[in-house]
Amino acid sequence: MSYKDDFGFDFELGFDLSMHPYLHDKSYSNDDCPSFYFCKGSQYYIFWVDFFDKNKRENENTFRYTLQLADNEGTSHEPEVYANNGDIVFENEILTVQDIRDLI
Repeated sequence: MSYKDDFGFDFELGFDLSMHPYLHDKSYSNDDCPSFYFCKGSQYYIFWVDFFDKNKRENENTFRYTLQLADNEGTSHEPEVYANNGDIVFENEILTVQDIRDLI
């Protein structure tokens, strides 16, 4: 499934997902917003992208972009990536190309 299936085909990420092939969609309709995972070295991360409109967010006080440490409870070939109360390593209302380069 795609984040668009769960959050609407008009959901705007604020960046071109096709330019970031390392981001794997793990969005789930029971989550507050779309999410993607990636691995850097041996560390997994979940990248949450909330609605642009703060009024549509589950919690208006959260940032639009959040990167969180995650655990892979599966294998490298069949990852099952979960936040498991992982530390937040990045939060911001906007996302720049430099932010993405620094994070990845």
